[in-house]
Amino acid sequence: MIDHLIDYYNQYAEFTKSNQFLGAAVAASSIGALTFFARAVPRKIIGWIRNLFVVSVRIDYDNDWGNRTVYVNVGKYLNSKRSRFSKNFALKHDESESNTIIPGVGSHIFLQGRRLFWFRVDKEPIGGASSVIKESTKISTLGISSKPITDLIHSILPIKDDENKISTFTSQGSSWMKRKVNKRSLDSVIVDDVIGKRIIESIDNFLKSKAWYDKHGVSYKHSIFLNGSPGTGKTSIIKALSSHYNRPLYIINMAMVNDYNIDELFHAIPPKSMVVMEDIDCVNNVNVSSRSGERRGETTIEDVLYSKQSDGSTVLSLSSILNVLDGIKPLDDIVIFMTTNLIDKID
Repeated sequence: MIDHLIDYYNQYAEFTKSNQFLGAAVAASSIGALTFFARAVPRKIIGWIRNLFVVSVRIDYDNDWGNRTVYVNVGKYLNSKRSRFSKNFALKHDESESNTIIPGVGSHIFLQGRRLFWFRVDKEPIGGASSVIKESTKISTLGISSKPITDLIHSILPIKDDENKISTFTSQGSSWMKRKVNKRSLDSVIVDDVIGKRIIESIDNFLKSKAWYDKHGVSYKHSIFLNGSPGTGKTSIIKALSSHYNRPLYIINMAMVNDYNIDELFHAIPPKSMVVMEDIDCVNNVNVSSRSGERRGETTIEDVLYSKQSDGSTVLSLSSILNVLDGIKPLDDIVIFMTTNLIDKID
């Protein structure tokens, strides 16, 4: 076997001697390969050692209000522990909307007990050309066990009991802002007993009927329209129902929605959620009185379904509302509430 390899090598050496261009190409590629391995192998070894002996946790500061609160609280703690050699700082708003100084972009070190920790603050654009910047803090320490990191985080952010809270999401453009709010019991809502019982029975029947929806190819969603004067408990009973069924509540600000972002908002709502479209009568294209007041002449179907601003930009149309509720994209296991103070104004 070795004799064959030596013979092949000798033939290859003779061939390259007779072809100088091939010999040069082989030499260049050999040098390139050696250079690549000289750089790549140490990096891989260092990366392997880092993954084995360095434990880290990353906290992001983004559009989610809950994440921002966590990020600022961690930043305040790290600012109190940082080395005096740290010179970079950042100014952020905490949950009470007051100004807070936290460590800025760069690397920092600190001691917790007798253990050395280090953390790095980075900023990066989201989506390449996007102007939105996401900031993150990555805290690390040497070791194999994750306990030192988890103990540190728990000392900064004590574990809270969320059993008595529900998640609410408020629309902000095409995204959602999350907050935790206290649950509300159905008994605490003053509403007509017949109406309250009817709503609960309708939701209970919906939750038991998924097989029927699947069999008939119908979008698995349940819609409830609440009408009443201000202060009669429309919003209160929706919050209580969200608490009762332990479902997150997505609140759409209809005054801030247009044809483009209403589709984006509904697409981001997960199954087993509740959605409330408050004061639907405030949307011009579903408000008969508003439209007739704008123009006394004949109203065409195009006027009703597709409306544009005077500058040409798209507003929220009745067509878009109907499409997200009963269009091609099916809603899955979602209860939708619409509310109005003026039922006679709805198309």
